[in-house]
Amino acid sequence: MIVSTTLTPYDTGKRAEPGVLSVQPLGGMEPIERELEEDRYGRVDFDDDASETVAQIWIERDEHGRQVVHIMQFADDLAVMVHHD
Repeated sequence: MIVSTTLTPYDTGKRAEPGVLSVQPLGGMEPIERELEEDRYGRVDFDDDASETVAQIWIERDEHGRQVVHIMQFADDLAVMVHHD
C-alpha cells in the first residue's frame, strides 16, 4: 500500500473542505420533524484544517423561481466573492 505524505489544500488550510450534511429518509416522520429534516437537504458544511465549520452553504429557489445562494457564517473573518462566467 502506498501512502502519500503530500498535504492537500484541505490539510494546509488553503481551502475549506466540503461535507454534505447527513440527512434521514423522510418517510414516517411527524410533520414538524419532517420540515426540520427537509431544511437540511442540500446544505454543505465547509470546515477548516482544524475541522471547525467556517460556513454552511445551500441553494434553493425563492418564491419567484430564482436560484438563491444562502451562506450561514460561522467564522468571524469570512468574506464572500462572487465570480461571473
